Amino acid sequence: MKLSDVCFEMHQGINTVADKVKYYECGTPILQSKNITNGILDLEDVRFVNENDYNKYKEKYIPHKGNILLSNIGTIGKSLLIEEEKNLLIAWNIFLIKVNESKINSKFLNFYFQYLDMSNYYNKYLTGGTVKFINKKTMENIEIPNISLVNQIEIANKLEKVQKMIDIRKKQIEELDELIKSQFVEMFENEKYPKKILSELTDKITDGSHNPPTGIAENQGYMMLSSQNIINNSINYDNVRYLKKEDFEKENRRTDLQKGDVLLTIVGTVGRTAIMTEESNIVLQRSVAVIKPNKEINSAYLVGALNSESVINQLNKGAKGVAQKGIYLNDLKKIIIKVPPIELQNQFADIVKQIDKQKFEIQKSLEEMQKLQESLMNKYFGD
Repeated sequence: MKLSDVCFEMHQGINTVADKVKYYECGTPILQSKNITNGILDLEDVRFVNENDYNKYKEKYIPHKGNILLSNIGTIGKSLLIEEEKNLLIAWNIFLIKVNESKINSKFLNFYFQYLDMSNYYNKYLTGGTVKFINKKTMENIEIPNISLVNQIEIANKLEKVQKMIDIRKKQIEELDELIKSQFVEMFENEKYPKKILSELTDKITDGSHNPPTGIAENQGYMMLSSQNIINNSINYDNVRYLKKEDFEKENRRTDLQKGDVLLTIVGTVGRTAIMTEESNIVLQRSVAVIKPNKEINSAYLVGALNSESVINQLNKGAKGVAQKGIYLNDLKKIIIKVPPIELQNQFADIVKQIDKQKFEIQKSLEEMQKLQESLMNKYFGD
């Protein structure tokens, strides 16, 4: 079957540029492709439209239960099944697919889209110059496995069980991160300690490349990270940009990442953190800052401080911009940090280390579940 055979309708979202749609600090969320992450709705960094534009576009551009969203510009192929009614609009870089449930099960189709993304299916159909996209005609002609609805539902149920286990593991990791935050509050929040600005506690604070080099397809061991790779207090190596050795060496003069350096996202979603735990050939884009702590502050404690409510408020207050928030380095250097005795910082770091061991075991289980999911998708959808 072709996708057009199993859908009532498929169209892109609002062309906010052509229609001169303005964004606001609050209102109705308008989803971009970046708001679809790993099959879930990510509203951490979302834009809003006012009531007038909402009323103007709501009839056509609100996704309803059973609809599937698919990113089609920039980051292509990320899908999301709408399982409950939400007050949202969609932008131009997302397809809204209205599924004909008499011909195809929406959960089955969403898992199939995830398989296509996993297998890099879309790459051969991309068009465009600097910004790649996949057009509607190509999407309509995508072939869908022609199997009975009963078998579709059976496959979708099996994949959903694995997905629920994956979601449980992810939730456990999130809860351990919250445990670290609560431990920080218990040890430091209500105590009076000297305060210093961040620049006084570091040997260097800088950001990544403002003019990043063109990436290469093959992994030669040199990577460039953006803010999208800093997730859940760790580095995620999905969708990294690979560099030539000479491009890496040129960019590395700026950041020179070392074990113990702290990474902080400073554009888009400001405030996500990670620690460099090993020596790696990594450089950064402008959206990530590197903070090199001096002997007065422990890296794990610094991350705890950066994730604390008081510092997050400072970061949000210092962030500037309308379409995309960002904090300048000069403002980042002025962030006020509480500085307890290094012995207490080290004690906190030891607690974090123990919790990280638990996270590591859960992460291993998560990766096993993800491999199982990938294996099942290959079994059901592969050639």
